Amino acid sequence: MPFRNVFFETGTLGWVNLTSVPTAKVRVGGRDIGLTTPVYGYELPQGRHEVTLILPSGSERKHTLTVEPGMTTIVHIDLQ
Repeated sequence: MPFRNVFFETGTLGWVNLTSVPTAKVRVGGRDIGLTTPVYGYELPQGRHEVTLILPSGSERKHTLTVEPGMTTIVHIDLQ
């Protein structure tokens, strides 16, 4: 669910707030971003992105999200 971020100028970037239960490591576009959920204000270029959440057990869940310029996309993924 995107919402307009009134504190930053609209351009070609947007932001992602990503939460999950339980906590998981995060990859974006196949690249480890060095973060675990929750992730707030992660900047990405506009467009579609594949996010992979990796549980401590090693199992993975993939999710595709769309980033809109100047907007924050909020995603919660239940991994239980």
